[in-house]
Amino acid sequence: MTTDAPLPSPGREIQALDALDPAQADAVLELLGEAARFDGRQAVSEQGRLRIRGGHRVGVRHFLLTSDGTLAGYAQLEDTDPVEAPAAELVVHPDGQPLGGQVVQADRGQRLAAEGLPTVMLYVDADNTPAVTVYERMGFTTHEVDLMYRTES
Repeated sequence: MTTDAPLPSPGREIQALDALDPAQADAVLELLGEAARFDGRQAVSEQGRLRIRGGHRVGVRHFLLTSDGTLAGYAQLEDTDPVEAPAAELVVHPDGQPLGGQVVQADRGQRLAAEGLPTVMLYVDADNTPAVTVYERMGFTTHEVDLMYRTES
């Protein structure tokens, strides 16, 4: 099998895991906290955060991006719904946000080819312009915009 997905840059490694060990879970939760403080919002849903310590669950994969041994990004791919496309959640350390798309991109081509999936659904805050730009460059398009919370300006 081949893919057009780029390999990680030197010094970077992507691990694909069925479950996180306690040390990995702690590191991911710390990363989520740092990103939330920087962005002013959670990057991963409550359901996704619960899966971090939840052990192995069929159809859920965790991806850790390390850069020179430091956790730089985390992604979670859930492919458990027989009708809906797989859902991915992604967070990148504020110091390395240009790395973000690599976590998804590295698995995208192989996963789609192996599973014969016609599409992948990726959720992102519509006002997160840097993330939307990265995903659009990767070939994702906007399917739908949900209004979950409204703030008065």
